Amino acid sequence: MSRVYLAHSAGTDRTAQSVAIKVSQGCEIGAAMLVRESLILHGLDHPGVVRVHHVGRDEDLTYLAMEEVRGCTLRARLRQEGVLPLAECLDIGIQVCEVLEYLHGTGSRKAEHPVFHGDIKPSNLMIDKSGRVTLIDFGIAHSAITESDRIMGFGTPGYMAPEQWAGDTVDAKTDLFMLGVVLFELATGMKLFPYQDLPTLHKTASGDASWSPINHLPGTYTEELLPFMDILSRCVADAHRRTATAADLAASLRMLQEEVEAPGTLVAWTQSLSIA
Repeated sequence: MSRVYLAHSAGTDRTAQSVAIKVSQGCEIGAAMLVRESLILHGLDHPGVVRVHHVGRDEDLTYLAMEEVRGCTLRARLRQEGVLPLAECLDIGIQVCEVLEYLHGTGSRKAEHPVFHGDIKPSNLMIDKSGRVTLIDFGIAHSAITESDRIMGFGTPGYMAPEQWAGDTVDAKTDLFMLGVVLFELATGMKLFPYQDLPTLHKTASGDASWSPINHLPGTYTEELLPFMDILSRCVADAHRRTATAADLAASLRMLQEEVEAPGTLVAWTQSLSIA
C-alpha cells in the first residue's frame, strides 16, 4: 500500500536533514492508514520508537515524514548471518520489551491510551551498529486515539497471534506473541509457524499443553537454547496462559541473560528441562 523513500532536505551541511518519507498514492485506504499512523506516533517519545515529523497531502499523494533510522532490519541480519547468538537475541528481546512497556503504558509512560503495535516482525525492527533496536511501521497499530477507525484482522501471516486470525481485539499479549515468534526465528533461523501453519496455530489457540517451541528446534540446536525456548513457550501460549506483560517477559529474559554470563548456572538450568 505504501513505499518508503530516503529524502534529504535542502540546506547547508549543518542544516540539511535526512528523513524517511512513507508515501501512499492513489489509494484512500493507504492514505487513511498513514494518517492513523501519524496520529499514533505523534504522542510517542521513546528512543526505541521511530519519530514522526509530519503528515501531508499533495493531490492524490499522502506522505508521512519520519526520522531516518540508521542500520538494517533484523530480516536483513537473518539473511546475512542465518541465526543470531543467544546473547544478542536476549539483548534484542529485552530492548523490544522496554519499548512495549512504554507503548502499552505499563512502564515510564502511564498512558491514558495504550498502543498495541500489531505487526512485530523482523522487517519492522531496525538495529544499528551499536546494537540499538528501533520499532518501526505503526501502520496497523491499535490505540484508543484511532478507535473510530480501527483495523481488525490485519497482520503478517507467520507472526500473527490466534486472536488476529480470528479478527478479535488485540492487546498487550498479542504483541508478546509476535515477539516470541520473532525471537525464535532469530535464535534458530527458522519460522515457528512456516507457511501460515494454521493447524499448529490452532493447537496454540486451543491451549494444547503438549505444543511447545522446544519441539520445533532444528536438529543442530545447542542445549543453551532450551531455557530460552522455555521462556518463549509462554509467549506463544494461548491467551489465557500467555505471558501477561512486557515487564514479565523482560524479567525472564534478564534472568536468563545473567545465567548466560555465568555458564555454570546455565548448565544446571538446562539439565532441569526436557524435550517432550
